[in-house]
Amino acid sequence: MARQLGELVYQSNKDKLTVVWILTGGGLLAEEINEYLVEKGVESKTFNIKINVEKEKITINKELIAADGSNYIIIDDAIWSGKTKTIVMNEFKKLGISDFKLAVLLDPNNEADYSLFS
Repeated sequence: MARQLGELVYQSNKDKLTVVWILTGGGLLAEEINEYLVEKGVESKTFNIKINVEKEKITINKELIAADGSNYIIIDDAIWSGKTKTIVMNEFKKLGISDFKLAVLLDPNNEADYSLFS
């Protein structure tokens, strides 16, 4: 399934990518997607972020976020309420990153840019 989701991401992002994974659910998925993208010849790097949804707090290693022209793909296993997406969007905007996409396996509310299951 990771390769299928990786192909969706690849089809619209063949340039430089930064794959960001949500620590609680997206780790293995993001690593497999990143591996697939590298196999396809995409220059890609990964890092994780930790989110406390209840406190609406996010922890990002800001040193790993570089102004290198990357397209950012945020990977998580599922998007349920959209709260995680909102927290990540707000934090990324604070860091000056306004262009990013969300890729998940399960998206029952159709909020992600890429998903395999609705």
